Amino acid sequence: MWGDSVIALVRGSSKCEWIKETFDSQNMTATCVAKRLGGDPETRTFSMDDATKAGLANKQGPWKQYPKRMLQLRARAFAVRDVFADVISGLAIREEVQDYQHKPIHRGPVERVVDPGVSATDNLLNRLAPEMAPTEPATPAPIPDDADDLCRAAHAIGDAQTSDELKTIANPLCQKLIGKEKDIARQMYIDKKNELNQEGVIET
Repeated sequence: MWGDSVIALVRGSSKCEWIKETFDSQNMTATCVAKRLGGDPETRTFSMDDATKAGLANKQGPWKQYPKRMLQLRARAFAVRDVFADVISGLAIREEVQDYQHKPIHRGPVERVVDPGVSATDNLLNRLAPEMAPTEPATPAPIPDDADDLCRAAHAIGDAQTSDELKTIANPLCQKLIGKEKDIARQMYIDKKNELNQEGVIET
């Protein structure tokens, strides 16, 4: 899921009291402070020094064009994964997945088949970095028993690997939502549909 969809999911959850993001331009450091309902605020930061150590600062693309935005997304990712792990339950954050480093593999053309026994995240990893993908089909992270309707819809969207799954499984769950939660789910649905289109999963 894209970073904006993830924070929308967390903010829409009853377990989130608030999330605040700031940026120090002088030190080129992004900060995300997240407070879980009934818990203490937790702070996560990501600086340009961190990006340099991780080999991200000089990468062509968004890291060159929008460094502040990328730093913000990294700080956000750390915060929501650490503080609201039960809400996102292992859903990968797209901006992080895109930054995975891997060596090119020279081999003949192969047919890319979506394995129905593998999560959408692992199928994506298999395409981006085959050597990082699990050697055995992974079981999608279980949805917490006390998950709300928005969380269940988000998981269904995230796990969908084909257009049929998106329509038959995720869409009915989205239709149950109302107001702000339905708007959040609608945007996640659109993002997922576009992702599947880009990966060539949905036939046009």
